[in-house]
Amino acid sequence: MQPFGPINFVYDFADTCGDEVPRHMLNSFVLPKPDPEIGKMLPKLIHILNQLGIYYGEKDFGSRQAGQAEYLENAVQFKVYEDKKEVVILTHLAITVNKHSTVEQRATTILHEIGHILCGHLPIDKNNQRMKVPDRTNEDLCKEQEEFEAERVCELICKTMGMSYSNNDYLKDYLVNGSEPYFSVRLVIEAADKFMKIM
Repeated sequence: MQPFGPINFVYDFADTCGDEVPRHMLNSFVLPKPDPEIGKMLPKLIHILNQLGIYYGEKDFGSRQAGQAEYLENAVQFKVYEDKKEVVILTHLAITVNKHSTVEQRATTILHEIGHILCGHLPIDKNNQRMKVPDRTNEDLCKEQEEFEAERVCELICKTMGMSYSNNDYLKDYLVNGSEPYFSVRLVIEAADKFMKIM
């Protein structure tokens, strides 16, 4: 089964040979169309993640996924520089993006995944006191609610910074009976505001 969808290939099409695969069969996931200017923010976004105590990584997700935010059972350790001093951070939170995506797509994927974290979709990292996030893991939020909240955070940050961002194609897969699911507009605004203050 495809993650968040009906079916998927057993293996990635990029690992096969033969006739060209028709484009309409490759829509395993649809990335929003980011403003080319947002790609220039990628180094700063990675720096902000590290300052927040969120590990950043890139890996091969094939054609199925743009990235993910996750709570790691085993904490990872990395170093950052604060006030010209090296500080070691131990964290359970990580954001990983598809290493084959463009810099613009990586930047918007980071903003989407930080939306998941700031909206409280992941367990709280009790060792990480660098940011205050709500604990909503007991609210039984459905995937559609979480995706709309995370994507609206990303959209709000982009628009606040004056960058165009179109996510309609992405969000149409998360409509419920043709309508947007209920989601917390207040938490979306608070999450975007928290991130913009750090920017």
